[in-house]
Amino acid sequence: LESSTEAEAFDIRAAFKPILRSKGFCWVDSEPFRVNEWSHAGRSLSVLPEDWWWSVLKPDQLNFQICYPGAKGNFERIRRDKWQEPWGDRRQEIVFIGGPCMRERDVTRILDDCLLSDSELDLFRQSTMDTHPPDTYFGIEGLLRQMGEDPETFGRGNAGDEDT
Repeated sequence: LESSTEAEAFDIRAAFKPILRSKGFCWVDSEPFRVNEWSHAGRSLSVLPEDWWWSVLKPDQLNFQICYPGAKGNFERIRRDKWQEPWGDRRQEIVFIGGPCMRERDVTRILDDCLLSDSELDLFRQSTMDTHPPDTYFGIEGLLRQMGEDPETFGRGNAGDEDT
């Protein structure tokens, strides 16, 4: 959340001051393929990319993802309960927990200001229409990356480290 003037910065601080905690997930234009986890407590706020949105996956990527334990049931639940065309499962879901001075309309106004305008959304849709997550995050390469390994060097070992 950025502000362009001191007055706007004050409004943001004032609106968020009574909020004790907020959490959930959101869709961020700078990470359009990933669910971004929103986590806030006190003065600490993080918005970090996590899993892929189901709706951005190519069929082979989707088939790979639903092989994880529990993933198929999660995907089917999302398709049944949350899916909305044309965006699929991409959406914002954030819960705010605050004291008696928290004003929903102030928080809503600030968050609404973060949304793309209709023309920005049209440009975004055009620029991402035929794009998908890189294939290197799926299959064997993807599994190695999730384990923290570099697919380029995995399994090569260090030939110079033989016992003497």
